[in-house]
Amino acid sequence: MVVVLTNKISHGGREKMSYFTNEKKNFFEQSNPIEKMQGYSHSDGKEKRMVKPFVIKKDTEPIRPFTIGKDTKLISPFTVGKESRLVSPFAIEKGIELVEAYTDNKVKENAVIHPFTIASDIEKLVSSEMALSKASVEVSDSDKECGKAAQNTAMDESKGNCGKKDATKEKRMKVEEELAFEPVANYILTPIQKIIYINRCGEEVHENEEILVRVEINGQCPENIIVKTSDIYRIAAIIGRRFSSATVDCFEPKAEKIVEAEFRRKTQRIPIVRCYFEAGWQDVDGVWVYLYDGLQLGCRGLTKTNLSLLVHSYTPTQIAEIVQRALHIYKQKEIVATLFLFSFTGVLYRIFELAGFTPHFLLFLNGKSGSMKTTIAKILYTQLVEPKHREHVRRVDADTVVSFERAIVKRGVDTITLIDDYAPAKTAQKKAELQQKLESIIRMIGDGSTKSRSNANLDDIQGEGVRGTVVLTGEIRGKGLSSNLRCLYCEMRRENADVEIVTWFQENPEAFNSVIAMFTNYLSLNWDACIGYIQRQLPVLRQIISKKISERRLIDSAVVLWLVADFVEDFLINFCGSEREQTHMQFEELKQCMLLNVQYSQMLTDEDTPGVMFVKALKNLIELKELRICEKENFVFAGNMDGFEDSGDFYLVPERVFEKVMQHFSIVKEYFPLDLRETVVALHEEGFIKTYANGRGKRTYYARVSLDKGNKTKFLRISRKVLEQFGED
Repeated sequence: MVVVLTNKISHGGREKMSYFTNEKKNFFEQSNPIEKMQGYSHSDGKEKRMVKPFVIKKDTEPIRPFTIGKDTKLISPFTVGKESRLVSPFAIEKGIELVEAYTDNKVKENAVIHPFTIASDIEKLVSSEMALSKASVEVSDSDKECGKAAQNTAMDESKGNCGKKDATKEKRMKVEEELAFEPVANYILTPIQKIIYINRCGEEVHENEEILVRVEINGQCPENIIVKTSDIYRIAAIIGRRFSSATVDCFEPKAEKIVEAEFRRKTQRIPIVRCYFEAGWQDVDGVWVYLYDGLQLGCRGLTKTNLSLLVHSYTPTQIAEIVQRALHIYKQKEIVATLFLFSFTGVLYRIFELAGFTPHFLLFLNGKSGSMKTTIAKILYTQLVEPKHREHVRRVDADTVVSFERAIVKRGVDTITLIDDYAPAKTAQKKAELQQKLESIIRMIGDGSTKSRSNANLDDIQGEGVRGTVVLTGEIRGKGLSSNLRCLYCEMRRENADVEIVTWFQENPEAFNSVIAMFTNYLSLNWDACIGYIQRQLPVLRQIISKKISERRLIDSAVVLWLVADFVEDFLINFCGSEREQTHMQFEELKQCMLLNVQYSQMLTDEDTPGVMFVKALKNLIELKELRICEKENFVFAGNMDGFEDSGDFYLVPERVFEKVMQHFSIVKEYFPLDLRETVVALHEEGFIKTYANGRGKRTYYARVSLDKGNKTKFLRISRKVLEQFGED
């Protein structure tokens, strides 16, 4: 899964090496320099043999190669032989020409004379007997021996000055590569590949660039580590901290810099691998691919997104069967149609955006505790989130507004972010906090951007764009027309959930994930066609749906889900092999059911607040005489009364009246999200009731009335004029 962008130079076998000198401390100060030197291979057309270099003595005194005077012509070394035996080059006195010999011990006529440079000063005496004995040693003609000898000789600096520069240039690069760090460190660093990171815009993120390095210490225990390119300047320090046995030459003040320089040189010809580190849609070599960890990109690169998608290798037929299960996870068709279609909006967000029609709405699942809204939401809407958020999703009561903002912007790209449990608060302060969070989330999605902020340098940063969709679950709905128009509501009831299908999905968590994964493959193959379809159908669908829905925002929401239904239908027919006519009829019905639920959401935008709903229900129950109301004087003696009327005001027993109102909502199938305490607070906030003194400066929402024997009883006091006023509306 790697892509090589640079070609590594391939070195051939070693050719004949010229004799050359190096720095004094690398050559002349060796205890046995002749033993450290290595010869070359020479061919006579029959075989190749390696010989050792040696020096010819003069007057029993070994001599060093020297530099011939200013006007003296420099010539190259040659080999002489004895009894058809090759020997290595040697240096001789001034005045004797060096030519190239052959295995027949005869100097070829018109032999080419090559330039040759030799040193002039002699610093140590070397035993001629040892030199002569080493000259007769034959060594193997292998690249490994040549490389090892090259590390211990001083013959690389003058190699570029040899006559055959074009033939030795590649050999020099190979030798330099093999020299590594042995002169100043006991380890060898070999860069294996460079990893460059590509963001979702196709740009290289240089600060993330890394290099995979093989570390060999004393020739043993090779181990691979990752080093950032920005940390190469301290590569020796990194190795020293990572490996206790790694050392550098303490007598060399620039040892660490030498290690760095050698390492940088080696990185020039290593393979390059592209790594995509952001999940979601990205253009990879001209093909749009939905990226997640484990996705096989072949030679195009690798992924490192921290998004692992649980996928099973289902057949297309099995994928179609899973889709049918999902369509029956909830029994109410209007709700399940919206639930199912919205589950595909995450991976379709980018396509709608490129088509010029960005979705700006969220899905709100509201229902009482235990209605299985969270359970179903986890099945349908957590397939493309980080593993830690699949089981423990974000909660309105646990996260801050800023954390929601970062989650939606940074990790919510091309996916659905599930935010759970918008529940009633226990205190007024908590209630205000929850309301603020809810409104912030709805506004971010509805407007498609977050709040503008300032960074640490007080630079003004414009709000970031939202690139995905959101699902909210909660027991209560948001307030205000503008917020409701940005939401599609699905009212959940436990009795409508198919427990058997829900259990099956819980036991097979990879099932719906696999549907989404295969659907992304379908989109990848039909990318341009899907964009063109949206652009062509949008104007037509807006006109059709506007005849059934009046609110513009809700019209656009319905158009998105309608187009999603068309894509999923085509996916099932042409990608999964479902029967065409039957699938078409099923999805036509699905789209009509979805429109009914959008109409329900539009009705909620005009719906009364919880306080108004409660007051209207009270009036209806009083008119139907479902509430037992009497005079104040008769209340104590009548027994089991729901309240009394006195001076144009109704004094109602809170617990009894609230229970009967809840029964009324259940009969008419209306959802009322508040409990008694929250209802009383809502009535006061909307001006339907007043507060009363409760001693020591405290206030209460209940009127305290003295009845029998002076005992005070609390009542919910509502004026008849309030009830009549709502009756007129």
